[in-house]
Amino acid sequence: MKNNIFPRTPSILIIDDEPDNFDVIEGFLFTEGYQLSYVSSANKALNRLTKHLPDLILLDAMMPEMDGFEFCSIFKKSSEWQHIPVIMVTALGTERLNDCLSVGADDFIAKPIKKVELKARVISMLRIKFQYDSLKKSLSFRDDLTNMIIHDFTNPLSSILLYTEYMQQYELSEKVATGINKIRRSATRLEGLTNDLLVYAKAEAGKLVLQYTDFELKDLLREVMIDFQALADVRHVTVQLVCPDLEPPPLRGDRSLLMRVLNNLLSNALKFSAFYSQITLELSVSTNKTGGSQLRLCVIDQGDGVPEELKDSIFQKYQIGQERDDILQTGLGLAFCKMVIEAHRGSIYVLDNEPKGSVFVIELPLINEAIAN
Repeated sequence: MKNNIFPRTPSILIIDDEPDNFDVIEGFLFTEGYQLSYVSSANKALNRLTKHLPDLILLDAMMPEMDGFEFCSIFKKSSEWQHIPVIMVTALGTERLNDCLSVGADDFIAKPIKKVELKARVISMLRIKFQYDSLKKSLSFRDDLTNMIIHDFTNPLSSILLYTEYMQQYELSEKVATGINKIRRSATRLEGLTNDLLVYAKAEAGKLVLQYTDFELKDLLREVMIDFQALADVRHVTVQLVCPDLEPPPLRGDRSLLMRVLNNLLSNALKFSAFYSQITLELSVSTNKTGGSQLRLCVIDQGDGVPEELKDSIFQKYQIGQERDDILQTGLGLAFCKMVIEAHRGSIYVLDNEPKGSVFVIELPLINEAIAN
C-alpha cells in the first residue's frame, strides 16, 4: 500500500536481537507502505548506517554485546546521524523512560507493543524527520543563492580595483589622487567583507581549509595598523602596539584569514571609540590550560564596552552588541572571528576595560603546539 502522508516512501530500520519482534512490527506496519529493514545487533546497525541512513530507527533496549542505550548514545553523538529520530522499544517499563531519553532517544514504546500506539508514534517521528529534511533543503537553497550573489558581487568590485589601479599610473592632482586612493581602499575593504562571507559559508558547510604558513604575528599587526591609520587619524584615535622586547616565536596559521580577523577587531574598535581616545594592541606569550605556550593578543579600546549579558552571545551569527543608529552592523564580523580562531585551535573572548571600553582577547597556540598542515 502506498503511503500518501509523506513525499516519498519512508525507510525504517528495526534493531532487535529477536527476529520474532521484527515480524510483529512488520505485521503492524505492513499496510502503511513503509520500507522496513532489519538487523539483529547494534554493531551490525552501526556498520549498516555507514552505507544507508533510514528515516527512523526502532531500537530494542535490551540486546547482548551492545544494548540499545549504548547504541543510542553513540548514534546521537554523530553529527551525520543525530537528526534521525529513534524510538526505544523495551519491556523494562515506564520507569526507564528517563534513561531512554537521557541517551538521546526521541520516543519510547513499552512491550508488548500495541498496534495503534506504534503506528501513531511512527507517524509522529517521521513527520518531524521530513520537516527537518524540508527545512534543511530550504536553508541549503537559500545559502547557495546567497553565496552566488556574494560571488557575483566580487566582479564589479574587481573592476573598481582594477580601474583605480590603472588611474593611479597617471599624473593626477593631489585632490583627485587622494579621492581615488580612498575609493580603492574602500573597495578593498568591501572585497574583504565579501571574502569573509564566503569563508563563513565554507566553514558552516565544513569545507573551510586553512592554508598554513609560518609567520610573525607582530609583523601582521603592523600591516593592519598601517591599513587603518587614515581612519584612525580622521577620528583622532591613537593606535599603538605594545609587546615584549623578546621576539615571540613564529605562529603557524592561515595568514590571510587571521589578517581579516584582525581587520574586523580593529575596525570594530575604531567604530566604537570616541574621538581623541586610544586603542592598544597588546601582544604577549602566555601559558595555556594544558601547560603549552600560546600567543595572547588583546585589542583594547575605550568605547562603550559590551554588556555582561552579551559577552557570550556576541560571537554568534547576526548577534549585535549594542544598537547604534550611526554605525552599520551586520552581526557577522565577530562570528567570523570566532570561527577562524577556533579553526586554529585557539579561543576568543571579551573582557571589560576599566574604567571604560572592551578588551577582545585572542589566544593562539604557538608553532610547536599547533596542528601541522
